[in-house]
Amino acid sequence: MIHKPLGKVLSVPDSVNYWVTYNNCSSTPEITWLPDLDPQDGTRVRREVYDEGDEGTEVVLYAIEDGGHTWPDGLQYLSESLIGKTCRDINANEVIWEFFRELERV
Repeated sequence: MIHKPLGKVLSVPDSVNYWVTYNNCSSTPEITWLPDLDPQDGTRVRREVYDEGDEGTEVVLYAIEDGGHTWPDGLQYLSESLIGKTCRDINANEVIWEFFRELERV
């Protein structure tokens, strides 16, 4: 069996740094803690915005503190002991849709 290299995997901080550098954004983010809409889920959402990039670009990170490998506001498809907690404070589908809706306005 021949194995092909699948490429390089970057950590979240390295990925953010790549895009911040690529877009010439501010290296210091504006950090906001979003409302804890579901205190029972045991997670919190930190939003980091790196702005002032080329042609008005910005890099935005939604970090789920104490979350697992799950889709925010999605199904808890396996036990929490296997995949961690599902965040209920944001809906990933809505966040992504808002991103693309903003692109239409540009």
